[in-house]
Amino acid sequence: MGLSPALKFNLAFHGNYLINFDKTVEGAKDELVDTISADSGSYTSFRWNISAGVSGESWVVNSRLRYIKGAQIYEVLGKHVPTTAIPDVVYLDLVAQYNLDDMFIVVGMDNVLNKEPPEQPIEGGQNANVQTYDAIGRYVFTKIGYKF
Repeated sequence: MGLSPALKFNLAFHGNYLINFDKTVEGAKDELVDTISADSGSYTSFRWNISAGVSGESWVVNSRLRYIKGAQIYEVLGKHVPTTAIPDVVYLDLVAQYNLDDMFIVVGMDNVLNKEPPEQPIEGGQNANVQTYDAIGRYVFTKIGYKF
């Protein structure tokens, strides 16, 4: 019993490494790599996505891991001082697609393990950085399309 010759496997990696990011605040130069703040943004030094999948003649199944390195919250009452540590975060996403002639159906789930974004007690009245972390939680989606 062997694998069907029509099966295809894929593996992809995409990563970013931030070497340096400086900001001048009130005449002082601050290094912001591996920091998160309400006004300056999120500058984790390493992020990556890795995806793996298998496909047949009319279907595709894919999984993706999203990794965001931890960082320091970089604000205390308007002063730029590293404080609380934010842990590393990993999200798991799954998606499947079935093709039938000119029609296709996609079903997927982002943040399968329902990982909460790390709490960040920073200025601005927010408790998480929604531009960096998955604030929605587990998210199921579907799509139906027709090619004509």
